[in-house]
Amino acid sequence: MTTTADTPRPARVLPVIVLSQFAGTSLWFAGNALLPDLERQFALGQQAVATVTSAVQLGFIAGTLVFALLNLADRFQARAVFLASAVLGAVANASMLALAYLESPYLALLGLRFVTGFFLAGIYPVGMKIAASWYRQGLGGALGFLVGALVLGTALPHLVRGLGGGLPWQSVSITLSLLAGLWWTWWDALPALTVIGDHALWTYTETVGGKEVTQALTVGHLFLALLVVVVTAVAVGRVGALLDILLLQRFEMQADATYAIKVITRYAIAAGGIVLASNFLGIGWSDVQWLVAALSVGLGFGLQEIVANFISGLIVLAERPIRIGDVVTVGDITGTVARIRARATAVIDFDNKEVIIPNKAFITERVVNWTLSNETTRLLLKVGVAYGSDIEQVRKVLLDAVQGIDEVLQDPPPSVYMRGFGDSSLDFEIRAYVDAFGKRLQVQHRINLEVARALAEHGIEIPFPQRDLHIASAPGLAGALSGDRRG
Repeated sequence: MTTTADTPRPARVLPVIVLSQFAGTSLWFAGNALLPDLERQFALGQQAVATVTSAVQLGFIAGTLVFALLNLADRFQARAVFLASAVLGAVANASMLALAYLESPYLALLGLRFVTGFFLAGIYPVGMKIAASWYRQGLGGALGFLVGALVLGTALPHLVRGLGGGLPWQSVSITLSLLAGLWWTWWDALPALTVIGDHALWTYTETVGGKEVTQALTVGHLFLALLVVVVTAVAVGRVGALLDILLLQRFEMQADATYAIKVITRYAIAAGGIVLASNFLGIGWSDVQWLVAALSVGLGFGLQEIVANFISGLIVLAERPIRIGDVVTVGDITGTVARIRARATAVIDFDNKEVIIPNKAFITERVVNWTLSNETTRLLLKVGVAYGSDIEQVRKVLLDAVQGIDEVLQDPPPSVYMRGFGDSSLDFEIRAYVDAFGKRLQVQHRINLEVARALAEHGIEIPFPQRDLHIASAPGLAGALSGDRRG
């Protein structure tokens, strides 16, 4: 179909192109999403990921050259080229089901991925051309939606595989092929929805290029806004598993880093979904800026602590002063960090109680992180011996007892010092290091047992507190004592 500046543009044009682009470009990484299962079934080897990805890219390059040299998008209707490419690409993708019946499944897989990449050249670039023919004004916004559809479409195979749970790879491949091959046909298959989709619910005025333009909010726009909200909610809930499959499992990252990436990604997806849904509903920044300003004042007074905790949570995720699994002390609470949420952090103490601590406490208060960069910690134990004991002998006995414990680190080495003269004892201090916070209580117990045993073996006394009582004058007591003697 040839369009001119006077050709009326149906409201369904952009949504259909975007959804078609989204479904069609899902073929790009369909092979990569299925590759773990294919590797196990056909013993493809570790190099398969790079090779399969390269086959698709080479096919796309070859297809782009062929489509450009033969000028297919101009010689034929762009819609027909797009439809044929989507269907043929879907057929090539579904043909992976035949790999189990071939003698050389690896070479066949590379060939099918090359063919899929070849026909992708008739989906992505041709989709841009179709959008340009309809949107002679506002083309930048339309292309932005198409680029977004491309990015999300490449991740769709991993999402389908993640949502499918235990589905076999053959079912995932068929699902992606059907999505890619059928979306474009909806353009002509559902013409009755056009009347409903174009029905205006209400009108609003917006400024475009310095001029006020009256726009209509249609049923189609409302449906797209609701669709965006539903997709955003599903994406926020499933993006963690998707990131694990697509990205995080391929890199050696600590659990706390992956958790921070997942949380920030959820926030970003939620914010993007809200903005996109608002755009479909005709709600722009100029419409809500005064409301945002008023809410900011209200939040500053009424919800100050909640906002402070939310911002503190973002700071904690960005700076990572605490991480999932860290042992921390906040005030009089010591425990293991279990979860970091938007408002508060859950810490499980040593009584297995879950303590909820506002995120603000981790930013404004004094926090001890026992395991942030190094889990090695020092134990300090005080021992008192009786006056008259040989100080050097006591020091040697204590040091030998500590060094004989396997859990005590030798680097840095343990040490024993005499710290002073107490009321009833010579005071010594034992300093020993352990390599994990969880060993502190156990090692302290072992040290106490070994010290008690070693001192007893060498006849070194641990004294009781002693007090000397001097009676200056007590006539009654003296008489009582005399009477006792006479009796």
